[in-house]
Amino acid sequence: MTARAGGTRPVLMIVHAYYEEDPRVRRQAESLVTAGRPVVVLGLRAPGGPKTSEVDGVRVHHLDVQRHQGAGLGVYLREYLSFLVRAMIASIRLHRRERFALVQVHSLPDFLVFAALPLRLVGVPVLLDLHEAMPEFFRSRFPGASNRFVHRLLLLQERLSIALSTATITVNPPMRDRLVRLGVPAAKTGVVVNSPSLGRFDIAAHPRRAFRDDGQLRLIYAGAPTPTYELDVAVAAVARI
Repeated sequence: MTARAGGTRPVLMIVHAYYEEDPRVRRQAESLVTAGRPVVVLGLRAPGGPKTSEVDGVRVHHLDVQRHQGAGLGVYLREYLSFLVRAMIASIRLHRRERFALVQVHSLPDFLVFAALPLRLVGVPVLLDLHEAMPEFFRSRFPGASNRFVHRLLLLQERLSIALSTATITVNPPMRDRLVRLGVPAAKTGVVVNSPSLGRFDIAAHPRRAFRDDGQLRLIYAGAPTPTYELDVAVAAVARI
């Protein structure tokens, strides 16, 4: 169903990831669909995967680019640029039919937002969702290639990417505060934390909890143990309970 047939203009999301494996993007997309807003996603295509699919009401276009996990810097750059170009072409083609109300671009990389430039030029607002601080992420991922010049280039692409967007959101207050310190207007950036669907914790739907039979408390953290995410706060809180 197109936007004109359904009456509500859809949101386009662009993410350099396999959509099914990115919980933040899925949570946001599914929440919009639940609220009555159609969502179209442009993402990576897994080997042997379909070109299009529908996941819990979200229409996904899998572009013919695959992730090279653990590859070198040159491979990552080629992969990023290939996906950016393909996403730009696909967004133009789809917008002619769908007439998107908003484009939401998920980092990394920050400069993927330039895939939305043609739609931005015709008046479609662009929301940049910064999952990571790319300059710091690059330094931890490629320490051998990090130097002052590269760091400045990464800061520049970050600023240009934010400038292109209509607004930005990020994952927690420290990330937002960092952007404000870099000169991003506070009114232009907000926080949307990662959160699971409460339906996954419905006691009535999942009455059996065998993992608690031994009386031990178990906490699971899925993410990088970096200072940005303040994991130490949770550890200190548990110690005081």
